Amino acid sequence: MPEKLKPGLTAEHVMHPLDRAGLQAVVEKAAGLMGRTVFDRLMREAEEDFYLLNLADNTRLGPTQGQTLFRLVEDIAGTLGLPSPHVFLDTSSNYRPRTMGGANACLVLPSALVDAMPDGPLRAVVGHELGYILCGHSFYKLLAENFNRLVQLANVIPWVGPILSAGFQVVLLDWYRKAALSADRVALLAIQDLDAVQQSLLWVAGGASRFGSELSVESLTAQAAELKEATDRKRSGGVVDRVGSVLSEVVLQQVWNAHPWPAIRLREITVWAASEEFRRLLAGEYDKVLAERRKEPAVTDPPDDGFFTRASSLAKGVGGRLSGLFARDRPPVEPTDG
Repeated sequence: MPEKLKPGLTAEHVMHPLDRAGLQAVVEKAAGLMGRTVFDRLMREAEEDFYLLNLADNTRLGPTQGQTLFRLVEDIAGTLGLPSPHVFLDTSSNYRPRTMGGANACLVLPSALVDAMPDGPLRAVVGHELGYILCGHSFYKLLAENFNRLVQLANVIPWVGPILSAGFQVVLLDWYRKAALSADRVALLAIQDLDAVQQSLLWVAGGASRFGSELSVESLTAQAAELKEATDRKRSGGVVDRVGSVLSEVVLQQVWNAHPWPAIRLREITVWAASEEFRRLLAGEYDKVLAERRKEPAVTDPPDDGFFTRASSLAKGVGGRLSGLFARDRPPVEPTDG
């Protein structure tokens, strides 16, 4: 069983550097488009509506209603020192859990996910979703996951228009991929089982299929290493290689895709699990973690070698250049698991 963390864990202790920088860019751009007061009000209304929608449409779990799953969530929240959110069971056939923070923090777990995922990875997923609540990601995550639905509502809801620019979408989706890195850290702190967190990422990357028993974390780790090597080679090559790295089909697809990259997430969390920062957080040495973080310059590279930044910046750069071309005709994107 994981040991309960010392009280006082906050987003500032766990957020990945890329997440911090990306979220700041999203907040500043959104507030600039519609004003901070309006934006804050929308956040509060979205949180209330999310709770009411789940009251109407899903089953709220508790000590006498789906108590096994409810207590699983309660235990994980307790390890983190968080209040247990409202837990809803959704009969949806998709595998994507949903969260919303605020006064009525909610976690919605699809029954398909609960039925299909082994217990260890399921606990990791719950910890991951609670990470979004801890880090204050929920409202921005909602925007990222439903951006194309908002496009369809632009003529009905007056406030939607200002945030529908292609430029804002690129910034938002770029941040969304990075937010998962922080949520993975919270998952590891919550369950204190690296193998279970790694298995949950393998599950996202294809382990949910009927051939999942034939897949391994080791092979996915090797895949991430190959991706890093190929990315480094392209960026250090000649002009043709560098142009190719920007215009490759993979990069173009990722511009409008909010889905975080499982192979890169696996590499990042594995590195962080061996770090002094993770050890200090487990030991409750929060002040030391903050002191070390405040010494760091304002950089955009992650703690190791900047691999995620290089891959992500390619997609973000292409998005900025092609936003006018794709603004009207790009197909809808349906992101999956966060």
